[in-house]
Amino acid sequence: MRGRDVVEMTLCPDGPILVRGAARIVTGDGRAVARNRPTIALCRCGGSAIKPFCDGTHKVNGFTSDDPTPPSAREGGCGGICASEEPCDSLDKSPGPSPSAPG
Repeated sequence: MRGRDVVEMTLCPDGPILVRGAARIVTGDGRAVARNRPTIALCRCGGSAIKPFCDGTHKVNGFTSDDPTPPSAREGGCGGICASEEPCDSLDKSPGPSPSAPG
C-alpha cells in the first residue's frame, strides 16, 4: 500500500474521530459527503450543527467516550490536535471549500 492510500482514524478522548487520508465518507443512503481536506474530524457526541463533522460541541455537552485510552493520553489530548491547549472549536474541521465556491 502506498503512503497516500493509507487511511488513519484516531479516536480522540472525549472528542471526535480524526480521519487522515483518502477515506470516502458516504451517507446511509450512499451519497458521498463533500470532503476537501486531508484531515477531518467526525462528530461522535451527536451534538454538532455541521454533522457529520465536529464543531466542538462535545466540549460543552458533557460527552465522554468509552475508549480504552490511558490517562496519560487523555491529559495530552489527541496527538496534539485535541489537546486542551488547542481547543477543538478553534480547529478547522469543516470539509473545506466546495470546488465550485469562489475562492
